[in-house]
Amino acid sequence: SGQYYYTVQNTQTNPAANTWTAYLYNYTTSEWDTFYTSSDTGKLSNSGGGWDMNEVYTDYNTSTGEGDYCTITKGDVFESTGLQYQLSQGGSWTAATTSNSSMNLAYPRGADLGCDNSWYALPTPNSAWNVSNTTHSAGELKGGPSGKCVDTAKDAFANGTKEEIYTCNAGSGQEWTYTASGQLTVDGGKYCLEAKGQGKTPGTLVDLWSCNGGENQQWSFSIKHMLVSEQSGLCLQVTSASTANDAQLELGTCADASNQQWGWS
Repeated sequence: SGQYYYTVQNTQTNPAANTWTAYLYNYTTSEWDTFYTSSDTGKLSNSGGGWDMNEVYTDYNTSTGEGDYCTITKGDVFESTGLQYQLSQGGSWTAATTSNSSMNLAYPRGADLGCDNSWYALPTPNSAWNVSNTTHSAGELKGGPSGKCVDTAKDAFANGTKEEIYTCNAGSGQEWTYTASGQLTVDGGKYCLEAKGQGKTPGTLVDLWSCNGGENQQWSFSIKHMLVSEQSGLCLQVTSASTANDAQLELGTCADASNQQWGWS
């Protein structure tokens, strides 16, 4: 989403005992906390000399048979860097590169993690990008097919005001600021774009409300230019894919649809 959720570093902390430690970076204290450690001199044996970590905290969606993280992370990219391999006992460690490594795209599969829509890829040198700017000063948010802006109806800064698309006009109701906490604020940061009534289902209307730090007021930008609600994992979209002025904004299942595309003007 252009934001780092957490950072893990795996380090060989004792070569003689082949001790490996995974450190989890604590953004609150700005320190590396020990997450997991293991020692084994077997290295390439089947005695537990190697380990992988895959950790997911999620609710289970009985209607889809998948974890909610499947929807929440759809469109996001998780990247591994600094990988090395060793071909023999006591041999040297070699950095993994696109020229000396390979990946079978059929395995591992997203279905192996319970997410049918997930997939894996080996990036090429020009395919990997990082987003360093996780905030944005006041500006217009423009919709893909309509070319119109996210608009506070009639510039009425009040709880419950309808959020819509409207011809971009540099009006105060179209000046949105993206904060470090993932809020889209207007009127000098007093009001936030939110999922109405804490709604978590497709069709939930999007309105304006006093900023209160609620998860229904937190949004993340996916690499596919979608605005994803942190609370529900649903995407901001225009109702009925309308391109007309005053068309209402709502939440919808993220589908990479044109009426779910947003960008700074």
